[in-house]
Amino acid sequence: MAHHIMPTLQKESPLGAVSVVAPENADSSFSYEKLLPIGLLIIVGSFFGATAVNGKVAFLVGWHPIVFLALAGSLGGLLMMAGLRMFGFRMDFSRNVLGFSVFSGLLFALPNIIFFMSVPHVGVGFVALVTAFASVLTYLFSVVLRTEQFKLSRAIGVGIALIGAVALSLGKLAGGDFAAVWVVVALAGPVFLAIGNIYRSWAWPKGASPFALAPLMLIVAGFIAFGIALIIGAPITALPTVQMSLSLGVQVLIFAVGFAFYFVLQQIAGAVYLSQIGPIIALVGTGLGIFLLGETATWPLLLGGLAIVSGVLIFNFTR
Repeated sequence: MAHHIMPTLQKESPLGAVSVVAPENADSSFSYEKLLPIGLLIIVGSFFGATAVNGKVAFLVGWHPIVFLALAGSLGGLLMMAGLRMFGFRMDFSRNVLGFSVFSGLLFALPNIIFFMSVPHVGVGFVALVTAFASVLTYLFSVVLRTEQFKLSRAIGVGIALIGAVALSLGKLAGGDFAAVWVVVALAGPVFLAIGNIYRSWAWPKGASPFALAPLMLIVAGFIAFGIALIIGAPITALPTVQMSLSLGVQVLIFAVGFAFYFVLQQIAGAVYLSQIGPIIALVGTGLGIFLLGETATWPLLLGGLAIVSGVLIFNFTR
């Protein structure tokens, strides 16, 4: 379902208000359609790298992980919807869009519940790092399903990024003492991320704007998390402290803004390319852990980060 940007064509704005026209005399050698996806990739990966850190902060200040996800998802979706309405965008509640939102919301809620529940046990670094494996799984699943053709140069880019993530992981886990069950649980997250990436491209409703789909997915995911919180008896009605409110506010903004870019990126670049946010999340999450949580910078960390950036660039410019 990837849609490529055509420099010489006029396109309707996703908000339905203005048209975007690329300059007709633009130099065809200027790779605009490559620069936009990689810019979005960095933005989206940075937002969700911050999520790993904020999720740990939320737990430390008193949030139950699933309740935190439920509130952040539903409020983030409502905030995005309100913001889009201010620009004149009307939501689409057709059957196809609602059906898509239910399944995509489920496939968003499951890995995020896994990550939010795991981060207090295995740490921010590990949760951020395992998301990099989603890129490999998405590419492998897509090749097996024949929605993507195997291309050696792209596989090399993914492989280099994965090697970087493994190097980061080894450096982070050196001397770590994690409960084995939570390590296994955390490693299940990328599987659901990969399935979600592929599903959204496969089932994207024809003609639907990414801005119609993103807020509904977040709201559905929030409701699913609320349901799970009720089943397990999590403290839904507990009044938040000032610190809890601040961490929730940060996450609501991350979701509202980050997923607007996220769905645009998926629409113009496809599932496999979107999955490259995994290595970016690993790099940004680990970096923020150093600057905000006082974690130590090591040679595996620096070399792994360089490999991740190199792999993503190789993958992007050999598309």
